Amino acid sequence: MDTRRLALFVVGALMVLVGLSADMIGLGPNSGIGWKQIVLIIAGAAVVGGGFVVGRKPKAQGDEGGRDEN
Repeated sequence: MDTRRLALFVVGALMVLVGLSADMIGLGPNSGIGWKQIVLIIAGAAVVGGGFVVGRKPKAQGDEGGRDEN
C-alpha cells in the first residue's frame, strides 16, 4: 500500500474516532453529538474516501473486459 494512501486512511480514521468519542474523552462541554463533531466525522470520512482515490492506477486505454476484437 502506498504511504500517502495509508496516511489518509489513518488520519481520516482518527478524525472519525475523535469525533465520535469526543464526549466520552471529555472534549465537549455538552453531552450528545454537536455540529462540530458532525463536521469532524464528515471530514474524516471524506479523508478516508480520499485514501481510496489517491494512488489508484488508471485503467489502460482499450482494456474493456479483455475481449479481443479480431
